[in-house]
Amino acid sequence: MLLAAVVAALIINNLQLHLPGTLTQGEGVTSLAQLKTDRELLFLCGTKQGSLWTFSFKDDGVQQHNKVQVTNGRYPIFSMAVDENDGTVFCGGSDRFVTVLAATHRDDNNHFIATELQRLGPHTGWVQDVFLASPNLLYSIGCNCIESWQKQSDRKWKPGKRFVIESDVAMGCTLSSDLLCLACRKDTLYAGGVDGRIHAFRKDEHSAVAAHKGRVNALMTTTIRGIDSVLTASHDGWVYQWKMQPDDQTRLERVQAFQSQERNTAILQIRLDKNDTEGCFVVGTSRGTILLLSDSMDLLQTFCLPEPVAITAFLHVPDAKMVLVAHSLGLGAFHYSS
Repeated sequence: MLLAAVVAALIINNLQLHLPGTLTQGEGVTSLAQLKTDRELLFLCGTKQGSLWTFSFKDDGVQQHNKVQVTNGRYPIFSMAVDENDGTVFCGGSDRFVTVLAATHRDDNNHFIATELQRLGPHTGWVQDVFLASPNLLYSIGCNCIESWQKQSDRKWKPGKRFVIESDVAMGCTLSSDLLCLACRKDTLYAGGVDGRIHAFRKDEHSAVAAHKGRVNALMTTTIRGIDSVLTASHDGWVYQWKMQPDDQTRLERVQAFQSQERNTAILQIRLDKNDTEGCFVVGTSRGTILLLSDSMDLLQTFCLPEPVAITAFLHVPDAKMVLVAHSLGLGAFHYSS
């Protein structure tokens, strides 16, 4: 079956979910993660108010668990990462810390318990992204610095190497060297910046590409038709595929592109078969538009959330054939079939 035919019927319905028990208009969702426990699959929502909401889907609807205040109610949770091996949750906030939580047990009242283990920082600025490269290695962003953290035998995290990004007049990047997003492939770390650059780090090597004419709001690593790639989504409306050079993954070559009419703020990949040979990309924008793109960067489908909102993050739930959509007024979702 042709990919376009598969994805043309991909969307069954587009619905609006809300965090149960709270007015989402006052608590927009800024980050998403999921955690599989012995009993169920839990979904974690970090909000603009610094709250961590936990819920699960049941046959009769959505079950809400308890709400955890991570950043004292004043600082958004911009990013999250989860270690599925031991249930550790990492929350990056505008309080300039990564809050490390142990989230593995529930009490007799069916409430999910998250216990603070450690706070990593302070960073030089808001922790816009966190990335767990391995169970023992965590990366986090603070302004123009990438911090690395090593897990010790006592489960405490110790600071490691720091990468500092400077403005580059020669590349036309003079306004800001702040970073916004992280991704990793094998031993190479990638970061997208406010000034439109993509940075690549491998051991002591650092390279940068003037990739976009606007903020790189999201990036991810993937393989497209056998090509190891970096995908970037930017304020300038462009989505780019960058080919990693086989002999040096810090060297990137732009091979495909798609231009939307809005500012791109989030990106996600959906694979439609078990062999990962067919799939599509989901792109979210600052106006609540969701675009489905083929692996060839062709536009397959476009739809919008019911209200004009800024999309901040996606979370794919393959078993439910659903994508959760974090946005400035709360939480949305759409289902698909193939």
